[in-house]
Amino acid sequence: MRLKLLKIGARLRLTARKVWLSFSEAYAYASDIAQILANLKQHPAWSPPG
Repeated sequence: MRLKLLKIGARLRLTARKVWLSFSEAYAYASDIAQILANLKQHPAWSPPG
């Protein structure tokens, strides 16, 4: 995955709880990726019981 992100000019940072993707300003689809991530945050695949 990191190799593919290097090809599009992105930086991937991982911690135990979070993942950060930083795109180059020149990346043409950065706004599309940001919209997809915003939609995913609104509709999580898993929600805790209760």
